Amino acid sequence: MRGTNVKLQNAALIAALIALDQGSKNWAQARFYFGKELIAGWLALAPARNNNQIWLGLWIPALRDPVTATAINIAVLGGMLLAWRHSERSRARAPGAVTAVWALGFSGALCSLFDKLFWNGSLDFLLVRGRVAFDLKDAYIAAAELIFIVTAIRLFARDPDNHRPARTEKT
Repeated sequence: MRGTNVKLQNAALIAALIALDQGSKNWAQARFYFGKELIAGWLALAPARNNNQIWLGLWIPALRDPVTATAINIAVLGGMLLAWRHSERSRARAPGAVTAVWALGFSGALCSLFDKLFWNGSLDFLLVRGRVAFDLKDAYIAAAELIFIVTAIRLFARDPDNHRPARTEKT
């Protein structure tokens, strides 16, 4: 029964994060069409459509194709599902961190898919120092990456021998 409760809690968290991301875009587009500075010179609400499909689309034109970007997005989601299925050992060692990485990362990937399907790209509405635009989905993915790296370093520092490849005996 406990496993079912955890799955329901994770599903509810992911659904809430997706609703927050998608709702915030609608709110920002309707309310701050011309922009609003929140912290002078540092942070502004300035909705801008990003039609590059994925981050690498800024530099690789072939990735701006919606079909290609959607296929990559679906592959990432599939990989994340497989990783979750095979992460039992990691979840036992750092359950909170693994769940946070999973929930934030999977929510970000699903939001990215929804952006491609419903927004024809992304509506980035947070502008930092007039240069970097992002939305909540990007923040979810960045937070998942940061938690993953910090957790991996901490687990490795705690038990470095447990992360080395097994040695084979030569006969």
